[in-house]
Amino acid sequence: DFFIEEVRGFSHTQLANIIGEAGDIANYGTVSRLWKRMGLAVIDGVRQSKQTDKSKALDHGYNPSRRSAMWNIGETIIKAQVRNIKDEDGNKTGESSAIGYLGQVYLGRKKDYAARHPEKSKAHIHNDAKRYMEKRLLKMLWQAWNK
Repeated sequence: DFFIEEVRGFSHTQLANIIGEAGDIANYGTVSRLWKRMGLAVIDGVRQSKQTDKSKALDHGYNPSRRSAMWNIGETIIKAQVRNIKDEDGNKTGESSAIGYLGQVYLGRKKDYAARHPEKSKAHIHNDAKRYMEKRLLKMLWQAWNK
């Protein structure tokens, strides 16, 4: 309950979803092993994904349903922790503010990634920042679980 209360937008159902997909979090010796299980690893410099080459597929160990679970959890956390700033007329200004730690992580990564990669699309920048925030969530969960 402590972890769920600490993370705005994270629920018992989402925790059950992660445990259902990953099993006992204590079984993962490092957080990077949990990231790989949930489809968030970086392998040979590329994000974990479905592979057609059999040896690469084995290395990646990608499972779409596990990645989908994290994708959906990330969506709800962004909605719970990031707000669009509006002007006095109620119109969006294009700026956002964070109302939680993971919201700050998301917006910080988005700003940093956009500055380092100006050629990337808004969607690409969003997806990178979201994935980064999802990994941070799993790291926090892994640390809390292993205390």
